[in-house]
Amino acid sequence: MISTYVRTILPESTNTQGEAQRKMSLFTSLLRKSLKQFLHKRKRWLIAIAIVTVVLAGINHFLGQYVNNFVGTSIKNLVAKESKGFYSVDFKDLRYILNEGRFLLTQFTLEAPNTDANQISAVSTKRAYVYSASIPELHIDIVDFWSILVHKKLKIIGIDVRSPEISILKLRAAGGQQRISLEAGSLYKMVS
Repeated sequence: MISTYVRTILPESTNTQGEAQRKMSLFTSLLRKSLKQFLHKRKRWLIAIAIVTVVLAGINHFLGQYVNNFVGTSIKNLVAKESKGFYSVDFKDLRYILNEGRFLLTQFTLEAPNTDANQISAVSTKRAYVYSASIPELHIDIVDFWSILVHKKLKIIGIDVRSPEISILKLRAAGGQQRISLEAGSLYKMVS
């Protein structure tokens, strides 16, 4: 069937190399001509589409940077406020995952400002627990993206912690009785 089709387009009597090149150059010149006509007729539309695409990409980029900075600052301020400045957080990257409606923080760390044992016991005599955490991936589920943009409010539904590494730097308050199982159970309740 294919050989019959080829014979109809290029009969065997005229199937010389020069004739094939001439027909191919005729085909490419027709293709170029029709492409030029297409572009010429739709030049304004193509330019408008290109401009709209560039503008939307720019808005998306700057909006993403604004939201990421706002969310990162909000998380850092929230941890500092709730711990009364004792803990600080840091992370490598913060991205909004559009199809999941959540933020992804990579290399998230929660640390006490001074990790030296003597300084921790001196600073935190009233604290029963002093710990640090390192989390490779932390997912934060939010209510909606627009509340961040319009109202500047970060409404969190839940947090998904994956493979956390928690180090207990201080287990109990000074003068308290040491019960490791109760302490570990209380720490589990605080973290979960």
